[in-house]
Amino acid sequence: MIRTIVLLLLMMTTLPWLGAVDAPPVFTDAEWGKAQPAATVVAPTGTTPTAPSVGASIASLAVGLLVVIGLAVGLGWAAKRFGVQRFMARRGAHLELLETLAVAPKRQLCLVRFGDQAVLVGVSEQGFTALGTQVLAALPTAAPVVPSPPAPAPAAPVDTRFANTLAQALGRRS
Repeated sequence: MIRTIVLLLLMMTTLPWLGAVDAPPVFTDAEWGKAQPAATVVAPTGTTPTAPSVGASIASLAVGLLVVIGLAVGLGWAAKRFGVQRFMARRGAHLELLETLAVAPKRQLCLVRFGDQAVLVGVSEQGFTALGTQVLAALPTAAPVVPSPPAPAPAAPVDTRFANTLAQALGRRS
């Protein structure tokens, strides 16, 4: 976008000196004088009317361009600062990404909340694959990571249905 603006400004400033604007006139001065309305303002005697300079035109164009760019940047900042997202329609109101785990380059596992279900999704170059679901209340909550000595084997049996389903989906046998 900025390259285009700079290129246009460069073209506007160099074209008059290259002679690209000096095309033959469409009307002669006599034809143009006849076509003008009779109530035209005539310059006082002894003075010559002056046309606006190219520099003034470019300066007014640059000021207008800066005002428009400043307005766009200011509105963007204000929208971000005051949270216009609240007033817009929410996308993904029913989905929430809980966790992501990179398994290999360009392959990962994502745990997604959908309602009261947690869905394990495999993501690869070929697409998405739902690997398993579980009720969200049955998932363990994440605890802060604290280095500790290895814990002894659990005395109570652990529910391994989700792990078995994941292993079967990945092609492994438990």
